[in-house]
Parts: sequence; structure tokens; C-alpha cells
Amino acid sequence: MKHYKVSFAPHSEIEYTFGIDAKDADEAQELASYDFKLDIGYDRYKDFECVKIETIDVDNEEPVSAMKHYVAEIEQRIGEYEPTTTVCFKTDEDGEEYFADLVKGFMGDDDPDEPENDGVYWYHGESTYEAGSIVEVSEEDFEVLKAHISDITGMGYKSYQLTKGEAS
Repeated sequence: MKHYKVSFAPHSEIEYTFGIDAKDADEAQELASYDFKLDIGYDRYKDFECVKIETIDVDNEEPVSAMKHYVAEIEQRIGEYEPTTTVCFKTDEDGEEYFADLVKGFMGDDDPDEPENDGVYWYHGESTYEAGSIVEVSEEDFEVLKAHISDITGMGYKSYQLTKGEAS
């Protein structure tokens, strides 16, 4: 579990900040929002918006810049054709593990009851797809690239399970 610092502000002059332990930034915002509503009341809370979420080193209360940006390839095999799909994503988790989850959710057709398949997934029994190369890029390059290639951040198999209510 990571420690996050979540800030709320109606204007740049005033800011309320909460220290929250959560598994990711989304959960940190949700928990901090709940605490903030209790502190100032729902009517006043509506005038504020979340302006910043930072991962914090618990020992020295300094921000941790953990977000990394990647460009990667998903390799497909459709009979004798081998097209490659270039994608980009960002994460504060391990890039390769996160990419593996993104690939698993790429076509949305993997059967969760199937045994482990070493990262090769079948799509309708006719084609396969798997993780290809992955390269870390700067945040500036990522912002330019995502205008030209698909940003699939948050589209992994775990995210799909959460939206369908299947994960605990």
C-alpha cells in the first residue's frame, strides 16, 4: 500500500490536503473525498475540486515521482499475418507487469477459467496476441505520442474486472 497526499482547492489561494494510505491514486482520491466531505460538509465540498494527488514517501513526507511513461507493442498473429499494434500507457506500478495486464485485457476475450498461458492470449480461437517490446519515454514525449497512438492506460484486465464487479 502506498501513501498519497491529496489536495482540494476552490481557488489557488486555499488548499486542503489529506494524507491517505491507498492502493492507487483513484482509491486515494475517493477516500480523501469522503474524509473531506465529513470535515467541511457536503454543501461546502461541492465548491472544491481535487487539484493534486502525489505519492508520498512516508518517512520524509517528500513526493515520490513514481509515474513512468511507456511506448509498447502488442504482437498479433492472424494466420500467416503478424501485425503489431503500437500503444502507450503510464503507470506508477512495474511497467512490464502493468503492460502484461493491459495485453490480457486488449481484446477482452480471455477466459479467466483457463490455466496460465505464459502471456499468449487467443481471440475467438483464430488469432493470438502477446506483449512485445516496451520502452520507457519521458513525460514530454508521452504527451506528444499519445496524440498519434492509442493511450491504453487503465484498460487492463484488472480494470475490466473492477468495472464488471468481478474483482474483490
